[in-house]
Amino acid sequence: MAPILTAADCPDCGGGGGGSFACADLDSCSIDDLADVDTTGGSEGDVLTLEGSTWVPVAPTGGTPFACGDLDGCSIDDLGDVDTTGAADGEVLGFNGAAWVAVAAGGGSIVDYATTYYEAGNITEPDTNNVRTALPDLSTCVVSASEGDILGVSFSAIGFGAATVHDCATIVAAAPVNYISEHNAAGFAAGVAAWYHTGDHNANGGPLGGVIYYEVQAGDIDAGTVTLRMYYSNDAAGTLNTGVSFQVVNWGQASAVSPSPTGLAFRETIVNADVAANSATWATMTGYEVTIPAAAGDLLDIALATYPNAFGGGVNAAFDVATVVSAAVVNRISGGTGNSDFGCIEALRTGANGTGIARRYVVQAGDVDGGNVLLRGVYRSPGGAVTLTAGANFRSGIQATNLGPSS
Repeated sequence: MAPILTAADCPDCGGGGGGSFACADLDSCSIDDLADVDTTGGSEGDVLTLEGSTWVPVAPTGGTPFACGDLDGCSIDDLGDVDTTGAADGEVLGFNGAAWVAVAAGGGSIVDYATTYYEAGNITEPDTNNVRTALPDLSTCVVSASEGDILGVSFSAIGFGAATVHDCATIVAAAPVNYISEHNAAGFAAGVAAWYHTGDHNANGGPLGGVIYYEVQAGDIDAGTVTLRMYYSNDAAGTLNTGVSFQVVNWGQASAVSPSPTGLAFRETIVNADVAANSATWATMTGYEVTIPAAAGDLLDIALATYPNAFGGGVNAAFDVATVVSAAVVNRISGGTGNSDFGCIEALRTGANGTGIARRYVVQAGDVDGGNVLLRGVYRSPGGAVTLTAGANFRSGIQATNLGPSS
């Protein structure tokens, strides 16, 4: 049975007749039968607009209703918060805090990576008479790659004995094709072309045990992959302490390894004076700091090189890098928990690895101050005092490279 409405249900609608009606009774009615509607003179497309106390037909003031096809004559640049001025092929829209603007494609997307370690003991480096020779014991790194991809190559070790230069080569059919020291990727971290140590305890010359960037050449590729091996040369026998690390990250095509809004940046601080470290809680390493242009969301490669004079012996020092604003630590890049250290497996501890493989860190909003991020080395030495050695034979310091937006 249809619901029944009575005059009592709508006392202002003229239901004074006292009768009753069903909803179905409206089927024979017109909107014009309503007391406050007058459709006289209405045309197709008109809409009812309230004039005083009556709804009357008028042409819509907003023009014809929007249809998707109307966009055919528009450009994305017509949007109020988009500015494509200066856009080039291959760029994408990135938000700069106020508008969407044309930027290079994001560089935080890793194509492939590989890491290998040697922790079974020291690696002996026989005299090569200054001829580059494959580093014994340490395995190769193999990554998927295409011509023009950018590889970030990191090598970490503590060397003893003779002055030694370490380099990395691409390998095809067990033979070296290109040495990365001879083909640094243009526009990336420039400087020393290889890793070296010049005497006892000193390793990770070049960019401080951090990253050397290499652009993949056509001849490097074998069945869609690139194989890389570490090489060394010296004029007298030497040794690498146990805990050698070797890592390769493929960041993708050079055109897609994005600068940040402030441009691709590489910063390095070399420390030349020893630092006395004697704090059981996290404390700043004097002089180990670097400032790099960056925005929230940028991806940083960060490397720390320091050579503590107390190897083991209960000192058990640990190292990390922190972002700092107004002299206060904001974030430790290890994650800031417990006794986290700097490096690739368990990071740097005295008596264990040398400075670790470069860490990757995504900049947080609170890290940025005036368009820059300040990075400082920090340490804790619960077992007692330790000296962080620096100088001509101990290339110590901190390095950061901004690879651009992380996504």
